[in-house]
Amino acid sequence: PLPFFPNAAEAYRASMVHNARIERNPKSRAKPQLPIEKAAAAFTGNDFGAPGDEDDPYLQLCFRDTLTFDTQRAVFERLTKLLFEASWSPHMVAGANL
Repeated sequence: PLPFFPNAAEAYRASMVHNARIERNPKSRAKPQLPIEKAAAAFTGNDFGAPGDEDDPYLQLCFRDTLTFDTQRAVFERLTKLLFEASWSPHMVAGANL
């Protein structure tokens, strides 16, 4: 199965949009984010009750004992870029007035 993890993919996409906004506005004091780190954090969830992709019973069933972000990282990143790259392109960010 393709290693597409919805929470991690959305975190990756949001981080790329954040970085595109900074690139579009050089006066911004916001700091760039590392998309793969944001994705890894979303994969594992947090202590405040937000479950991560690793807790998803459907993903656990699909990947059985191989559901780890590190082993799927490269394929996940390529797949997420393929699906969402247009959403963080400078042209799309500018057109959406983000």
